[in-house]
Amino acid sequence: MTLHALRPPSPAPRIVALHCSAGGPAQWDAYRTLGDPAACWATPALQGYDAGATWRTGTPATLRGEAERVGALLAGTGGQVDLVGHSYGGAVALHVAMAWPARVRSVTVYEPVLFHLLQRDPYSRGLAAEVKAVADDIAQELRAHASERAGERFVDYWSGRGTWARLGEGQRAAIARRMPKVSAEFGALFAATSHYRELDIPGLTVRLVTGTASPAPVRRVMELLHYLLPRATLREVPGAGHMAPVQNPKLLAPLLLPAHRPAAEWPAAGPQK
Repeated sequence: MTLHALRPPSPAPRIVALHCSAGGPAQWDAYRTLGDPAACWATPALQGYDAGATWRTGTPATLRGEAERVGALLAGTGGQVDLVGHSYGGAVALHVAMAWPARVRSVTVYEPVLFHLLQRDPYSRGLAAEVKAVADDIAQELRAHASERAGERFVDYWSGRGTWARLGEGQRAAIARRMPKVSAEFGALFAATSHYRELDIPGLTVRLVTGTASPAPVRRVMELLHYLLPRATLREVPGAGHMAPVQNPKLLAPLLLPAHRPAAEWPAAGPQK
């Protein structure tokens, strides 16, 4: 997917938004109407999520490989972009910004799932083990050709027990089809080695957003990432969970989309409805 025609004189943001695991580009459809109406958008599918982003089952995924695909998109923009990412897409967005800092004006991420930071921190290895258990359960279900059970484990971990049962049949089938790639994404996240300090530079705006109701491992990831990036702004959204960007675009849009004003002027966010 390519960006629409970009007008260099215009101050409108050029937004490249990256979706979460098991999601897709449609995650950002509602945001197009909630942000700057003049913004130019690109919402590329990550590998394995559409016909133009092929991924062969069983092939290891890497954050670098995902970032390179998005980087090819940046090459055609003719200017800087504002990166936005959620969960796995947030992890990819940070790697894009590290690889092409001159092409990125800002990067705003909601709970990038950088699980390798937990492994590296001696005080967080129990939280890393919690996530690793989820990843192992998913892999085991896939080996047993039980992709729906893998999907249930994934969805109920991030959104709460019973969420999978409340999804429609079509939603469950779509998520189940994506579980082999989701499993590979867990592998990519644990295998990453970046320290992210390359992003702590003048001229690059980094915004970190997290929900107070999210699982403990990802909240700890945000604390560690903020420690590594002291220039970044960390915003907590009361009552929001890990899937808040999908469930409540109206709440998250003011925090995730480039607003062309300092973080101190962001609107107050209330609990997730």
